[in-house]
Amino acid sequence: MVAHARYVALAGDPTTPAHEADIQIRTRINDVRVLGSNADYAGEIEAQAIVRVTDRNNSASDQATTIDFPLPLTVQCIPTASTSIGSDCSVTTTFDTLVPGAINERQRTVFQIGETRVMDGGLDGDTATEPNTIFLRQGFFVP
Repeated sequence: MVAHARYVALAGDPTTPAHEADIQIRTRINDVRVLGSNADYAGEIEAQAIVRVTDRNNSASDQATTIDFPLPLTVQCIPTASTSIGSDCSVTTTFDTLVPGAINERQRTVFQIGETRVMDGGLDGDTATEPNTIFLRQGFFVP
């Protein structure tokens, strides 16, 4: 199994009226299987990163910092045709899609993205229902 979450800053163009600044989020986890049976997992998973935002987008001209909050990203896992490789779970989205209006062009913003963990969908494969358990935590494995 290999898993990653990648955050890419997308610069806006301050000379246009369009709102183009954003953060692209790409998540991929491959070879995901059901514990016990080793079958391909066909449910949802939820990647959760702890985020803190400091920006100048407030009523005063001073900067403001949010309290830490979880940024949930639900990902559907798709079984593969292979019997030797588990499901593939991937999605590409943006921060503004998940939290509309969070990034404003021409307003300096600093994002602190903490530990990312991944929850399974529990017995029903649905991350919106409980109980779900953590099955991945951010880190490196060196054999």
